[in-house]
Amino acid sequence: MGEFTTTIEHRLDQAYRNLQEARTSGDEYLADTFTAEIEDLHRLATDNGVPIRRDEQQGEGRRGEERESG
Repeated sequence: MGEFTTTIEHRLDQAYRNLQEARTSGDEYLADTFTAEIEDLHRLATDNGVPIRRDEQQGEGRRGEERESG
């Protein structure tokens, strides 16, 4: 595993943790910001052939679902 892959995985792990904290605290703006970061990291990984572990895909698409229901 290369440094780029490791960095993407680390940033995704951190972004998912931060997203959960933002949701727990009720900060919708911050949650949207972390959701966008996760989406960007997924896109970056896909564009560069970095496989994303299944457990890192749990929050994917949540931003759109929240906006539709809100």
